[in-house]
Amino acid sequence: MLGIEHVRSLVGRGVLLDMPGLFGVDRIADGHEITAAELDEAAEWAGVEIRSGDIVLIRTGRMQLWLNDGDAQGQNWNLETLAEVCREQGRHEFFLSATPEPFVGGTGAPVAPVAVF
Repeated sequence: MLGIEHVRSLVGRGVLLDMPGLFGVDRIADGHEITAAELDEAAEWAGVEIRSGDIVLIRTGRMQLWLNDGDAQGQNWNLETLAEVCREQGRHEFFLSATPEPFVGGTGAPVAPVAVF
């Protein structure tokens, strides 16, 4: 009764916290631990206020390792194009829909995320 198959779609206000953008680098260095203060700074840098119910995505840039080299590191979602669009649009908030695969009895599942500006 509590499986992921009962979740039709997760929707809400998405917010991208672009950590490499904040620090002016391509990706966060190995071993860097992102602090709460850095997340607050990233939100301020992006001009967004995190609100209750927001879906917060944290970009580390580590996906580039997998995209460029086939390396096994990375993050769960490829946020590289989303970060580019956020920079082009001058905004880091959007409508986010993420529909999970209906694995019966699963506590989680891959999703098909869509950001709408």
